[in-house]
Amino acid sequence: SQRGTTTNAEGKYTIRVKGDQSDLLFSMLGYASREIRVGKRTLVDVVLEEETSAIDEVVVVGYGYVRRADLTGSVASVNTAEMNKAPVRSFDEALAGRVAGVQVTSSEGEPGSSINIIVRGQNSLTQDSSPLYVVDGFPLESFNASSLNPADIVSIDVLKDASSTAIYGSRASNGVIMITTKKGSGSDRLKINFSTTLSLQQRTRTAEMLSYGDFVNTARSIGAGDLLGDARTDWNDAIYRTAFGTDNNLSVAGRFTPNFPFRVSVGYYNQDGIV
Repeated sequence: SQRGTTTNAEGKYTIRVKGDQSDLLFSMLGYASREIRVGKRTLVDVVLEEETSAIDEVVVVGYGYVRRADLTGSVASVNTAEMNKAPVRSFDEALAGRVAGVQVTSSEGEPGSSINIIVRGQNSLTQDSSPLYVVDGFPLESFNASSLNPADIVSIDVLKDASSTAIYGSRASNGVIMITTKKGSGSDRLKINFSTTLSLQQRTRTAEMLSYGDFVNTARSIGAGDLLGDARTDWNDAIYRTAFGTDNNLSVAGRFTPNFPFRVSVGYYNQDGIV
């Protein structure tokens, strides 16, 4: 026979079992289930580990998690697994083309230049139309996307309709980007992850230019060739170069006690420009 129970707000529970061969199955939405044999014990404590695949089935909103099937507002989710495959320095660069209705633009091509994100259209000609960023439940008035490592993000949800304004007020009039970061592991075993990515950038097209030889011959035909000399400098080659980039991430996760999980991470990103 099977029987079940739920925990209270503090995570405490009681349940009666029959025999030493009984198993307890612990489950919660967004966490990996664990099945534990009771044996002779009368006290069974367990910590569940977050499961990304389960989180994908729910959407983060301002007041918690909601199953997508129960969602009534306009919320778009980002596939962070696909996002991390892109060799980008910040998550906002990876949002381009991944969320319907979200415009991601940059006025410069220089590495490290700022990215402009518009969720609900350009609402004003003079005021800023940037969305409100909420990281792990904390609204951030001035947010620099480069300060958050894409490797530390577990989910991104974009709130696009009026329900976000109802939660955060006028600050959310341009939409809300909800970011959830990775947390400590629920396992006693220490987990160490390291990843490195190397990137290579090259120009795909250059402006067609008059060859220096043709220019000199033309100049000589009008009597000015002697002033130009015989140099054969390729200015395209002098201006542009092959640009290298590297992205390195190291994280350590575990727990000191069942109620004290931890995660520490460090990342190093460097990108050269092609100019």
